This record gives sequence, structure tokens and C-alpha cells, in this order.
Amino acid sequence: MVKLLPCPNLTLMTNFITDKYLGSWYEVQAQETVFQRIKSCQMGTYVMEGPDAIRVDATGFGSDGSPTSTTSVLKIVDASNPAHMVTDFVPGVSPPLRHPGH
Repeated sequence: MVKLLPCPNLTLMTNFITDKYLGSWYEVQAQETVFQRIKSCQMGTYVMEGPDAIRVDATGFGSDGSPTSTTSVLKIVDASNPAHMVTDFVPGVSPPLRHPGH
């Protein structure tokens, strides 16, 4: 069963510089989630894909210890505030920009 909860009211980072976000990022260990196949030793490479999208190519190890990889996309929602992004946690499936009820 999935229960929708209200979204928290978050303050986005001001003066976000997209170019400084690009490149390689490392994650030693991930929390247990259904949408993230890579559980440990993740390396994500963030590359600009046009003016409003960032492709993330990630490699690492799954929960059974086998090598795995994923590709996902971060979409910049508002060019005047590039810190506001959404992602396709399940590759190929984009979430709605607004939570139902908001």
C-alpha cells in the first residue's frame, strides 16, 4: 500500500551553479530503497544534456554484491532557479512535478 503524504516545504539553494554540480560523485553506502539498484560503492557521473537536463550514469554494486549500473535524468524545472530539479528515480518514468493535493 502506498500512502501519499504532503510534501515538505523546502527552501532551495540560492545561487546554485549547475557547472559545479557536474562531474563525478561518490557514495559509499546507500539506504535501503526500492528505486535505487546500486547499494554500495556508487560512482555517479553527472553530464549536462542540453539546457535543462543532467544525465547521471552510475555504477556500483547491488544488494547481492554484483556489479550494476543505471542511467537516469535530472530535469531542471525552472531555468531561473536551477536548484529545482526532478529525477526519474525509476529510469524512464518521470514523476509529476507537483504532488497530488498541492
